[in-house]
Amino acid sequence: MAIPYLYPSNFPYGSRVVTFTFSAGGTGAAILEAFEFSEPTAEISRQNELGAPNGFVLIAEPRTATATAQLATSSTTYVSRGDYLNTTIKNGTSITFVVTNASNPEGPREAKKQTLTLREEI
Repeated sequence: MAIPYLYPSNFPYGSRVVTFTFSAGGTGAAILEAFEFSEPTAEISRQNELGAPNGFVLIAEPRTATATAQLATSSTTYVSRGDYLNTTIKNGTSITFVVTNASNPEGPREAKKQTLTLREEI
């Protein structure tokens, strides 16, 4: 008897394989187990002559992201600040993210994983 699927076979799952370009030179592969990006805006409120609100303006800020990266092999270089990756986001938009913060955990019998904070390259 075949094992039934919990989800349809075309159900998207949230991991992606990326290649980091290291600021010191070279590249390294990683699997992003969790990747969440946001598209923040800056808001400027507009007021009339009496100080009452009568509108606002939104200005796009650089996109940001967080990710949990599992390094591909034990010989893969850890990801550091200043390293970057190219990936696609919704609607197939290609974007370059730069690493602004990277954890460097070490533990017995654990996979090499790093928690990363990313910012869009402008």
